[in-house]
Amino acid sequence: MRYSDYHALKKSEIVKVNFEGLPGVYHAAKFRQIKTDKMSVVPLLPEALAILKQNELSQDDYALPRISNQVLNRVIKDICKKAGINSKVSVDVYKGDKRETSYYEKWQLISTHIGRKTFISVAASKSIPVHIVASIAGHSVKTCMKYYAGVADKDRFVRVVEEMCFDE
Repeated sequence: MRYSDYHALKKSEIVKVNFEGLPGVYHAAKFRQIKTDKMSVVPLLPEALAILKQNELSQDDYALPRISNQVLNRVIKDICKKAGINSKVSVDVYKGDKRETSYYEKWQLISTHIGRKTFISVAASKSIPVHIVASIAGHSVKTCMKYYAGVADKDRFVRVVEEMCFDE
């Protein structure tokens, strides 16, 4: 989810849900996205529920600790550095017609936004239906296809998106 949605997520928005085609009851974050003003239902893994439980006894109504985006990104970078996510990557920046290439360790570039993009890419590559990925991310199906079509079995991904685009 976007940082703005993380920061505003209320305890009351963590609900039990039944997902079509899946037996049993699951937990999800059901909230209105700040950027798009669309309702979103994000399924929660057991690891996410464990993190939410840690904040359960706080006196406020927020589901997660209230920290700034900068602090959250710093914590993410520290965790990734300790986890050894340190392969070198190049980043090209264009200034006019001149290209400048800088090199970084991956942990230096990781942020909440990169996490969002990675989730979408991994979900697409795991054949999670594109309309579900788009719904969780707050994208339209067309937006999801535009940015992430290269990460999955391209022919299959494009076929699924084309089947769904008639709705938009």
